[in-house]
Amino acid sequence: MGQVISQARELRRHLDMESAQVAVNSALYEMQRAKMKKEWQKRTRRGGGGRGGHTSVLAEDDDLGGDAAGTDADGDDDDFASSAPAGALRDLEMMGPAAVHHGMSGREEHDRLMPDGHRGGNGGRGGGGAGPPVVVRKGAFRSGCIALAACTICCIVGVVGSFVANIVGLVNWGNTQHGAVLDGKEVRVDIDTGFLPFSATDEIGSGTAGGAFRGLDVDLLDLLCEELVKFEEPIACTRRGSKDSELFGDLRGGGAARKADLAIGGIPVTLEGRRMAAFTMPYLQEPAALVVKCPEGAGAAGAAGASNPSSPSSPQQWHAFSDADAAGVRVVVSRGHLGERVLDERLKWGRATILRVDTRDAPFSLVLEGRADVALVGRTEARWRRSRNAALCLLEALDAEPVPLEIAWAMPQGDTAWLEFVDHWIQGVARSGTLNETLAKWGAT
Repeated sequence: MGQVISQARELRRHLDMESAQVAVNSALYEMQRAKMKKEWQKRTRRGGGGRGGHTSVLAEDDDLGGDAAGTDADGDDDDFASSAPAGALRDLEMMGPAAVHHGMSGREEHDRLMPDGHRGGNGGRGGGGAGPPVVVRKGAFRSGCIALAACTICCIVGVVGSFVANIVGLVNWGNTQHGAVLDGKEVRVDIDTGFLPFSATDEIGSGTAGGAFRGLDVDLLDLLCEELVKFEEPIACTRRGSKDSELFGDLRGGGAARKADLAIGGIPVTLEGRRMAAFTMPYLQEPAALVVKCPEGAGAAGAAGASNPSSPSSPQQWHAFSDADAAGVRVVVSRGHLGERVLDERLKWGRATILRVDTRDAPFSLVLEGRADVALVGRTEARWRRSRNAALCLLEALDAEPVPLEIAWAMPQGDTAWLEFVDHWIQGVARSGTLNETLAKWGAT
């Protein structure tokens, strides 16, 4: 009797364990089914094949079991049971807790249940053979087609743009490398008519175009024109007098709108000027100079100790250029010319009284009349004026002189062939010594 009771108790424990195992398997099955449902909903939100025409896709994570990708045609997230392909649910139901109990993966159980021609394949009909599952999405295919079309369009646009750029470049190259100046029959030159010793007419300082041209720049121009007429197709120089304020404007524009191909007349190279014209290499470094009225008895000697007794700070006591910037000293400059540029851009004086006049003659007249103490001008002009008027004295050998300005010729922007030709010519006359001889003739050295 006791043995029977023991056997009964053992059987009961065995049944309880079997029941517990079944409960555990059922719980695991429900958890796997919920996980599969969640994964399915996530895939339908990303987009996939439509219902009825879907491509069966196995889950990439083996622990998820069999899975399939698809969505309704309208893109809505319907119930898992209605939106998932029937085959996927059928496979899961057929696996049941047994698949969990036996430790099978969803893919192994799927292959066990599927016909031989469909095992390990891509999920399509009749596509047998082993290999990894292939994920095919209509949205991805459509995006790929759009990307391919976009790349094709970009390539076409790039080729067309490159072709157009090359055509434009050739046109610009033709306009610059073979500009109208050297390809033409004349060079039109604008000459400042009122800035000796650089350029003027016979009527000195009048600013008119009457009379013959003369000056440092005019002598250099004569040498350049001699070279131009030596061409196989000679190029003649035509000269026109102009005010200094009109020089840059005559160089601008194209064709008939442009009035000049070259402008000369002691033109300083400045940033403002570069906005409107191109400049040749500089042929002169022009320092600034101070001109005062000579004391009685100094005459044409122009001693450095010249002074104006009425000045609060006598020039004979100046040792540095900046000594002129003192309270009560009247400094006169000509608007738009070298002295004013040096004053505003490099000296920036703030204590002296600055007088600005409109003509190049006025600074020297005011100094001689005693209405200004010192004129700030270029050294070449100061030396030339002193050689013509014994009452003017030039203060030289002062310390801390400002950096000289570069003097060059101006020409239209863009014609690089013309610019390079003139630069090469300037280098040639400099090497031969002709340039220094011309500068010395006009007191520029």
